[in-house]
Amino acid sequence: MSEVDYNEEFSIEDYEDGKLLAMLCYLPTCCCAGFVGVILAFVQKKNDFHCFHARQGLGLGILFIIFNIIGTLLSIIAQFTGFWIFNMLAGLLYMALFFIAFAVGVFGIYQCTQPEFKPLPFIGPKFIEWFSFIEKEKEA
Repeated sequence: MSEVDYNEEFSIEDYEDGKLLAMLCYLPTCCCAGFVGVILAFVQKKNDFHCFHARQGLGLGILFIIFNIIGTLLSIIAQFTGFWIFNMLAGLLYMALFFIAFAVGVFGIYQCTQPEFKPLPFIGPKFIEWFSFIEKEKEA
């Protein structure tokens, strides 16, 4: 695995070629179509900018799925307890988690408009580490 220095500059062609696909990687927070951008990065691996945002988008998509599972479980538990306050709190927590994931996804799309490698706040550096298998192929 080659370590990319995310502070170094990269070619503007790399940015221009990968910008649209990089934005597509953040759409899992809106719909499942965003995983298409991640799959394309995994298959073609020709653009550092796209691969960087594919790692961020994949992590955000998985986080979003986890938030949905937590929200569903809280809702089921709230229905079985019958306490209206627990039901209301579970709904508020689910909405807060959804809003946070959606806002970070929109921020990620905004980051794609900037010609720089900048990870998502808080968890972004971990996504780079965890999904390091999505990287640009070395040219022979």
